[in-house]
Amino acid sequence: MTESERRIAWLRVTAIPLIVGAQRLPHPNPEDTAFFAAIAAVSAYAVVAFAWVHLRPVTRRFAFGATAADVASITGLASLSGGAFSEARLTYFLIPIAVAFRFKPGLTAVAGAVTVVAYLAQALAHPAAKSADADRFIAIQAGYLLWFGLAAVLLSAVLDRRTRRVAELAEVRRCSSGS
Repeated sequence: MTESERRIAWLRVTAIPLIVGAQRLPHPNPEDTAFFAAIAAVSAYAVVAFAWVHLRPVTRRFAFGATAADVASITGLASLSGGAFSEARLTYFLIPIAVAFRFKPGLTAVAGAVTVVAYLAQALAHPAAKSADADRFIAIQAGYLLWFGLAAVLLSAVLDRRTRRVAELAEVRRCSSGS
């Protein structure tokens, strides 16, 4: 779990400049003071999480908490930077793939579903949801998130199966060398 969390910490930290750069693109939310305050808080969280996974033991509880914090962070940033049309919305795609490396397929499916619900909640609540073709845009983005979540579940299943097979082979080897 520690190695997965370290790789995810790298993804989390490297997403920050992309989100900030995307904020500079035109979108329906021209006021970005709150966004930059939020990105400062999210950046601090990302750096603390990065340090934690490199300096301390990583537990399953930490992974659950980090996943929840990631979804909340992305939702806040997307909401403050254009809702459904926010470039920050693209970072929702990090959640299912990160969870696929951490947990079994069932939890990956739950994380994928929570990600879609979080996207829909912030997208539909944002004033930009009333613009022309917003409903169709939101539905397509949610469809992509669902599709990506399904792909992450399939990846998680493959990783789980391989991990079990490696453990079985290691056990056979241990038993045969002990005879």
